[in-house]
Amino acid sequence: MTTNKTYANQPAATSESSAACISPLLPRRHRPSVRSVPEIEQRRSRSIARVRQDMDLAMRHLSWHDFDQAVEGIARRCADQYFSGIYGIPRGGLVLAVCLSHRLQVPLLDQPQAQCLVIDDIYETGRTVEPFRERRDLTTWVWFSKKPTDWWQALETTTSSDWIVFPWENPSAAGDDEKLYRASRLDG
Repeated sequence: MTTNKTYANQPAATSESSAACISPLLPRRHRPSVRSVPEIEQRRSRSIARVRQDMDLAMRHLSWHDFDQAVEGIARRCADQYFSGIYGIPRGGLVLAVCLSHRLQVPLLDQPQAQCLVIDDIYETGRTVEPFRERRDLTTWVWFSKKPTDWWQALETTTSSDWIVFPWENPSAAGDDEKLYRASRLDG
């Protein structure tokens, strides 16, 4: 057990007791609370569990077959249009963009440019797609839209509040993603 250097009017702190000696000169009730990582994770898990319990929503798991049909559906609807390339909104739009790039035989872009197709997996709140709203020189598509389409186009529009798990997502991680997503929407 190592002992840290002691200063005047301050008790020595060991590596085991250093958390208890953060503010030794302050009365105990005024000392900052110190929580361990497991304690913080436990509180976070309880908070997420409460949100999940309140929401109690189902998940819709999509397959690679569903994905192939979505790529074909979007490609069919875009076949008569000219695109300078395809830009996939990270992360969910990237998978669709790569496949559509091959299917439509246009380049995959690392940023949107004039006359390109912008693609995303889902429109739920619009946060990822909204930056492209004023760009009249772009065509924007999503696989799923949870709102009626306006200036973007969707292969499928749904009013369901089910969490959609795409085939490239890890289903157990998707559950955690959903909980954090919903908790962040309640806070903000």
